[in-house]
Amino acid sequence: MGMLNVEKSEVADFYNDRSVFITGGTGFMGKVLVEKLLYSCPGVKKIYLLMRPKRGQSVEARLDQMYNLPMFLRIRNNKPEVFQKIVPVFGDICREELGIVPEARQILEAEVSVVFHLAATLKLEANLHDAVSMNTMGTKRMIQLARGMKRLVAFIHSSTAFCHCDLKVMEEKVYPSPEDPENIINLASWLNVDAMDTITPNSDPSTAIPVFNLTQCGMKPITWREVLDKGKKLGYENPFSLMLWYPDGTIRTNKFTHQLCIIFTHWLPAYVIDGLLLIFGQKRFMLRVQAKISQGLEVLQYFTMREWLFKNTKLVGLRESLSPYDKKTFSLEFEKVDQIPYMRNCILGARHYCMKEDPKTLPRSRRILKVMYILHKLMGALFYVFIGWLIVSNSETASLFLNKTKDAVSVLPFFRNIEMLK
Repeated sequence: MGMLNVEKSEVADFYNDRSVFITGGTGFMGKVLVEKLLYSCPGVKKIYLLMRPKRGQSVEARLDQMYNLPMFLRIRNNKPEVFQKIVPVFGDICREELGIVPEARQILEAEVSVVFHLAATLKLEANLHDAVSMNTMGTKRMIQLARGMKRLVAFIHSSTAFCHCDLKVMEEKVYPSPEDPENIINLASWLNVDAMDTITPNSDPSTAIPVFNLTQCGMKPITWREVLDKGKKLGYENPFSLMLWYPDGTIRTNKFTHQLCIIFTHWLPAYVIDGLLLIFGQKRFMLRVQAKISQGLEVLQYFTMREWLFKNTKLVGLRESLSPYDKKTFSLEFEKVDQIPYMRNCILGARHYCMKEDPKTLPRSRRILKVMYILHKLMGALFYVFIGWLIVSNSETASLFLNKTKDAVSVLPFFRNIEMLK
C-alpha cells in the first residue's frame, strides 16, 4: 500500500534516482528539508550536505547529533537505513570555491540534479560586509558550482520574504537591484567593516526565474494583537520554569508611554536586581540580559510596526497543481492549520527543546507563575503608592488640593457628626 502511494506522488517521483546538494542543511529550515526528503521521497539517491566543523565538533559528530534530534524520530523508528544516503561535503559558504576540494567538486558536478541553497546569515542587524560575504558572494559561488553540474534540473534559492522590505507590496518576481551586485562584492573585498558601515544607506530582472512567496497572505490572516493575546493565554497555561518575572505586556500605540514602561518595568528592575546581586557577592547578569532583549526588540520593531502585502498567486497555483496525495504529503494548505494547537506546540517545543525543561515540571511551573503573579501585582501597587507619596510630599499644588478637598468634605453632615462625636 505504501508503494502505491509513493507511485501516485509526482513530487516523490521527481526525486527518483536523483541526487540533491543542500547548503544550510543543518540549519532550522535545512533539517526540515532533509527529513522530508528522506522520509517522503524514498527514491532520492544521495543528499550531499555542505558542512564544516563548528563549536569544536567535527562534521561526523554534528551529523550524529542531528540524527538523534526528535524531528528524525519517525525515520529512526521506521527506516533508519536512509541515513546512509546523506553524504557530508566539507566546505564553507564564505570561502573561495566554497572550500570544496577538487575531488568532491567533481563528484557533485557529475551526480547532483537538484540544488537547495539555504545557507545565509540570520542576523537582521548584520553589517553589510558580513551580509555580502555570506548572502551575496555565497550565492554567487553556489551558482558557479551549479553551472558545472551536468545533470542539474533545478536550483532553488531560499531567503527571507523581507528582501525588499522598503516596498509595501511584494510580488513573486525578481526585483531589479538598486546597485550592480558585482560592485558591492568588489567593495566588500577591499573595504573594512567600519568603512562598509559608513557607506551603508539607512533606508535588470530575469522573468525566466520563477519566484514563490511562501506566505499565507489572504489565506488565513492573523494580526499582531491576536498573536499576543493567544500567545499570552497559552504561555500562562504552559509557563517556563526559569522565569525571572511574571510574563506580561501589551501592544502600545504611544511611543512615549512605551518608553516609560520600558524604563520602569524593564531597566529599573534590572538595576535593582543587579544591585542586590552585587551586595550579596553574586555575579550580575540582568543588565546584560536586558540589553540583549532591548537590542532584539529594536531590530524587530521595524517589522512589527509595519504591514506588508505579499502576493502569492504563483504559490496558490503551485498548490493547486499538486495531486490529491501530494497535497497531503507536501501540504501547503495554510487554511487547515489550527492556530491554537500550532502556537501551543511552538511554546511546548521551545520549553522542551530550547530551554531543556522536562514536561513533568509543568505543574511546578504553574505554581511558580501564580506566586510571580501575586508579586507582580504587589510590586505594581507599591510602585503607584510610591509615586503618589512623592507627589503628595513634594508638591505644593497637591497639598493645596488635598486641603481644599478636606475643607469641602468636612461640611458634609456625615463628617460633621463624626467631629461632634469626638
